[in-house]
Amino acid sequence: MNKWPADIAPVVSSIKVLRANLDKGDGKFNDVVEVKLWDKVKNLEMLFKHLGLMVERLEHTGEVTFKWEQ
Repeated sequence: MNKWPADIAPVVSSIKVLRANLDKGDGKFNDVVEVKLWDKVKNLEMLFKHLGLMVERLEHTGEVTFKWEQ
């Protein structure tokens, strides 16, 4: 795990390695590797808000008239 491909390294947020006894009673410890990736959707949402491409609230100014027919 020393070298990652150029297209994979930027998406990795963190790596956690744990030693655990997965099979009870065998006396052997195994390495459990947890790889956490960045939240792509959240990052795109923040970028779009920063650039003004996504608006959370729509405001309307002007008059609105309702015609009620009975």
